[in-house]
Amino acid sequence: MHRPCRRLAAVPLVLLLVSSAQAASAAASSESDFWTYEVRTTISSIPVTGAVTYRIVGTQTSVVEGDEIDVDVLKVTGLFEGNVSADGLMRSTVGIFDGYRHEVRGTPAVILDDLTWLASLSEGYGEMQVSSSLTVWESVYYSPPLMYGIDIRAVGVGDTWDESTKVTRSLSVDDGSDEYDLDDVSVESISYTVVSTGVESTDAGDFSTVEILRTSSGMNETLWYAEDVGRHVRLERFEPGLEDPAYVAVLTDYSHDERSEDYDMIMLLSVALAVSLAVMVIVAVTVFARRRPKDAQTSEKAPDEAGVDGEMDEGGDFDAEKER
Repeated sequence: MHRPCRRLAAVPLVLLLVSSAQAASAAASSESDFWTYEVRTTISSIPVTGAVTYRIVGTQTSVVEGDEIDVDVLKVTGLFEGNVSADGLMRSTVGIFDGYRHEVRGTPAVILDDLTWLASLSEGYGEMQVSSSLTVWESVYYSPPLMYGIDIRAVGVGDTWDESTKVTRSLSVDDGSDEYDLDDVSVESISYTVVSTGVESTDAGDFSTVEILRTSSGMNETLWYAEDVGRHVRLERFEPGLEDPAYVAVLTDYSHDERSEDYDMIMLLSVALAVSLAVMVIVAVTVFARRRPKDAQTSEKAPDEAGVDGEMDEGGDFDAEKER
């Protein structure tokens, strides 16, 4: 059995980052979609800033509670850094975030997070610095997926709802001298309240949003979701007893297919109608082409069908004697 790591203060960063988008949307998705957020949080009591990008890199089918679900596979990458100085003591950190997220296709409803965070920590006075490293790996599986089946477009201010999901978590922490491993299964209850609707301004643009308060395990967070973006454009997470948010993520850049499922259905019906019309035209042309030569042949052989060889006189009467 490994001893608990002395630097577990950094572990909540992973828990903060993995939940950056967890609400359903009706917008379609494509493998060119990505979302980049500027983030602010704290690692080992050091304020840090950085960016996290979620990019769709593929699709697959997963079985969740006996049902087959189409899944978007997102590559998650991030870089963070920060430093603080107090009484001559310098402390700094640089972190790299890497992994994958599985979401219900076309929505940010999370099925699986499989993520690794690598960080280097330095502290000391002046040129006397001591460095250490920290590796955190976490895999979290949600059944049913978080916020599965909720359509943000259909909710209104004041609406509330609850959900419950089984969370299967595997965690490993290594600071170079100690390791800590944890496997845990729990049932998490989450409450949601629609606070308001409005326009949220970010570096990526201005978006019509739905503001949602989410409460879980004593932690509150507010998320501003935009249908045009396909997920939140801002997230703030608060820990009990603290006035300032422990984690903030704001959208800075994105690429998203804004087509809705209704649009895709209209396009599908349009294609089907076009194919049907094309088939009808081909059939009509084929029938006309078959009938036309036959009519022409009948017209040319009209005299022969009388059963007599000959020619017409000037009066229009047929004179068989001339042929003889």
